[in-house]
Amino acid sequence: MTDKELFNEVLDKFQKQYGFEVERPYNDGYIELIQNGDSIGGMNTDGYNLLYNLSRLCRMLKDELE
Repeated sequence: MTDKELFNEVLDKFQKQYGFEVERPYNDGYIELIQNGDSIGGMNTDGYNLLYNLSRLCRMLKDELE
């Protein structure tokens, strides 16, 4: 399993557990997290390692994870 595949698995799991939507507006590595019609945040995953991408994802979801 590649880093990108693992990140997407974690993202899918978080999406189901915390009830947000994932949009990919540019058809590349940029993702936007949407909850109740509002943006939680966005990030580009291309070019970064798995640990860094996971830490940025968790920072965006900090309120939901607490």
